Amino acid sequence: MISFFNDPMVKFPKYPFLLPTISIFEDSGYIFYGSVDGPFKLNGKKTYEVVSKIIPLIRKKHTVFEIIEKTSLSEDVVFKFLQILYIKSCLVDYVEYERLSLNDKNLLTSLSHHKNYRSLADYKVSLEKRNIFISSHFQKLVSRLAALLTEVGFKIIDSANEIDDDTLILCINNTTIIENYYQNNEVIYFGIQRDYLQVGPVFFDKAVKPSMYMPDIDSNSFINELNWCSQIASMIISFFMECSQTIPVDRFYIIDANGELSSTTKIPYFKNFTGVNKIVAEYEDSCKFLATKYLNKNNHLVHYKDSNLKLTFNNNTSSFWEKLPVEQKFKSSNIDNLIKSITDFKENSNKKFSPTGGALNSTLLYIINYDDDELYGRGIYYYSNIDKSYYRINDKVDNPSMEEILRHDSHQYKCIIVPVSDISVIASKYNEFAFKVANLNLGVALSYIFEKASSSNVLVDIIFEFDEEQLLKCFSTTNNSESIGYAVGIKND
Repeated sequence: MISFFNDPMVKFPKYPFLLPTISIFEDSGYIFYGSVDGPFKLNGKKTYEVVSKIIPLIRKKHTVFEIIEKTSLSEDVVFKFLQILYIKSCLVDYVEYERLSLNDKNLLTSLSHHKNYRSLADYKVSLEKRNIFISSHFQKLVSRLAALLTEVGFKIIDSANEIDDDTLILCINNTTIIENYYQNNEVIYFGIQRDYLQVGPVFFDKAVKPSMYMPDIDSNSFINELNWCSQIASMIISFFMECSQTIPVDRFYIIDANGELSSTTKIPYFKNFTGVNKIVAEYEDSCKFLATKYLNKNNHLVHYKDSNLKLTFNNNTSSFWEKLPVEQKFKSSNIDNLIKSITDFKENSNKKFSPTGGALNSTLLYIINYDDDELYGRGIYYYSNIDKSYYRINDKVDNPSMEEILRHDSHQYKCIIVPVSDISVIASKYNEFAFKVANLNLGVALSYIFEKASSSNVLVDIIFEFDEEQLLKCFSTTNNSESIGYAVGIKND
């Protein structure tokens, strides 16, 4: 639970304050109404005690640790309850709510949902620091936009000579400025045509580059640009609060004359490829992430969904395998510690010695044991980091083709370690990006193995030649979503 509050991507309020728009009703538990995310219900044995003790405190100004002290509830209980309220968009940083303007009250509700700023004050400070330069031939539109944006706190600059690295550039039906500024500044493009508005993309070194895409302007079309003024201003304000949610970073939207979304066009990062390279390029485009600055903090909270948290302790063992007693280990503590630590969790933590993407328990660890005196003798084993036990899968090491499946001389090694990435587990959270995470995990594990082996005086070889399909069959799996990148041979003494 502490990891949530220590997560740098989580902008949890210093003084958690329940939005006064939230109403709470008792009904075989408690129903919370008024959140921008909709109503929700909490129930359970401790719910009455937790709600009755914490709610009065978060209607006033208290830190989390003051709340723990005043309620005498455990840290875990308080943290869990506040985490739920935060994720459900019920909490903001303390403000004297009744003194706020109607506009600030509306801003506070938006901030509770998008969670990109820790407080209303932080949002306003960020707004004041952000200059905007509007580049367009439509002077009436520029003047009206400038007035609308100034009204909500932006500073509008009139000359390109005043542009600095913190300046946001609005480019409306004028592409000449894009090439000159995209490397240091975000240049948001708006294209106004007779009966539609193009919104985006964002030209920036961390977004779309001019070499990837350049808008095509129909200069002969009759345009009433002032019709779109309020919508453009609203989108800029939302972009600043929501990151990439309103104005697309790696694509552009077409908004029709009725203000409805008509189409979305994604801009390929990789283009002009053919054959296999085209397939690779299409995959890269399908799974690439936006730059960190464009990630909405609210989306980051998906990591704390119960379904994803369960994947941290995903159990990959089979009831068909023979479980060894926990005390059954390799005789050499250095070898045993090396093997186990590849996937083991640190003591009293959900973090591993060798980290995995998303903290998922997606790296499987198989051992081909050639030593009759180790574990239960020669055979193929699996190590489970959930119950700290080895499992005997089968005795296929005596299969004469093992040295052909995994190209090595078995007489050189006490055992072979084979880390395997379970792509299906990763895909349940990362979808198309799972293949990259799987290979990243194996690379991190290999680096860790080298470091651990060196510090433990264990001699190892890395084996890169193997028949992956046949090797997985030796592990009694035909799961084609498991990936092997290498094997590690632990040399005989």
